[in-house]
Amino acid sequence: MYIRKLVKSGLSSLVVALPKSWIKDNSMKGGDEIYIEEIDNYLRLTADIKKKGISDRVKTIDVDNKPLDFIFREITCAYLNDYMHIVLKGETLPKKIKSYKKRIAEFIALEVVEEEAKKITARSFLNIHDIDLQVLMRRMDNIVRSMIADTKSVDDKELLLAIGDRDRELNKLHYVVIKILKSAQARRDVQESLNLERLNIMKYWELNMMLEKIGDRIKYIASEVSGLKKSEHGDFLSLFTEISAFYVEVMNAFYSNSTKDAIEASIKREALMKKIEDYDKKSQSASSTRLTIDIFNMLSHIGDITKIVTFIQDE
Repeated sequence: MYIRKLVKSGLSSLVVALPKSWIKDNSMKGGDEIYIEEIDNYLRLTADIKKKGISDRVKTIDVDNKPLDFIFREITCAYLNDYMHIVLKGETLPKKIKSYKKRIAEFIALEVVEEEAKKITARSFLNIHDIDLQVLMRRMDNIVRSMIADTKSVDDKELLLAIGDRDRELNKLHYVVIKILKSAQARRDVQESLNLERLNIMKYWELNMMLEKIGDRIKYIASEVSGLKKSEHGDFLSLFTEISAFYVEVMNAFYSNSTKDAIEASIKREALMKKIEDYDKKSQSASSTRLTIDIFNMLSHIGDITKIVTFIQDE
């Protein structure tokens, strides 16, 4: 730790001398730029964030004497907390190495770069500064729309099964958006390079959560649709088509940032809830009963997107 005194410079400025060893280690010279982050009550100085990154850290996970799900969550946390290298090691690693590698492959730009008998190292190749967050959110929206469209193909079981693959792709995007937004919340350089205000971070965070939940509900709905009787297809398609139209209307309100459109859409939710109740009363099978629950939850999550527009608004 270094201790420096603040020195007055001019009428209102204070300056501090940087340690000579730090200057030398980072090959700095007069006129070079440094990056300053405000984190609570301290400052973090970085010679060149975009080249060196402040996330060039290593997370080591010991896999011995831990349940598989626990290790999976540790990998997820390390990825979301922007560790560049994630190292798994342990005597028991060879027994479940395929499971660990499969989990690592579920994250965007995270790849195994080194593999030994009792250790594997994964590296994140994601450059947050080069990400277009709006494009990512649009991709998530488009995946949800395609899942909705395919769920209407009640007679095509192969297409319904493929919705699970689409949901896994949605989950990948969901995790990378969390990773980006966490970095943007903590680091001003990320906010600036992504052109994000704090309110937008909140809006994208909430939208990301809702889209992932909607995707899960569609996946569950698709798994139940194949169990419907032929006579039940018409009622399901009629209701699901209205829910689909509601989703499109709500997303349009989000993109246009229109409080008026969001409020008008939210009012329609009550009428749709009544139609779900009517559908439930006509249910003829266990599948249609379970569908009612998932459709209701899907509608609820879509309705929550209207709250993002109306509640997180910079007027």
